Amino acid sequence: MKKYKLFLFVLIQLLGLIVLSCKDLSSAESERDLGVFESRNVAKIVRPPDVSKANVKNIRKITALVTSPAPLFGQVAEDLLAIKLRDMGFDVVERTKVSEATIKELNKFEKQAEKPEEKQQEEILDVIKIGKKLGLDAVLIGTLFDGRCQLNFSKEKPPRVVEKIAVSTFHLQIIDVLTGKAILSIILEYDMGESITNSIAAMTKIIKEEIKD
Repeated sequence: MKKYKLFLFVLIQLLGLIVLSCKDLSSAESERDLGVFESRNVAKIVRPPDVSKANVKNIRKITALVTSPAPLFGQVAEDLLAIKLRDMGFDVVERTKVSEATIKELNKFEKQAEKPEEKQQEEILDVIKIGKKLGLDAVLIGTLFDGRCQLNFSKEKPPRVVEKIAVSTFHLQIIDVLTGKAILSIILEYDMGESITNSIAAMTKIIKEEIKD
């Protein structure tokens, strides 16, 4: 359990580093309306200038890792995303396989006492290196932020409403395992919140348009 928590911590740190590195790129950015006219719901798509669709056509074997301040919310989104990606023809490796590979590396390097501890952790907990060992083409790293939306179930005055958890922002980056660089960043923003199902459908639709088509 301790090793798994350490893996998750480093994964979040890696996401932060990737986000910072992308800010330095002179990237091509586009914005799309998600089709809900009552509110400002948009998808922002950022592709580095040195990446074309031809560069990503060969992506087949991937893993999807989604984190969220609400862990269960993130897990549900990750599972739905994996299902959708498989339906699109991707070979999706489960998170547990990534964790298992990390633990194996941990056991391997723990025996090499002559190496500094910091160097060991750097080698062990590098998701990109683990991706290479698993033969992945890309790693999808997502962050899901939850919000609350109100549902009105009656015509009473004042109306009786029920709050439910909804997606407020969904940020996903596709990292090329070979180069370790982000080849695509997608941000979905919902003014009034959206269901996990609809936000995953919107995300995978964009991935299909940007990579598969």
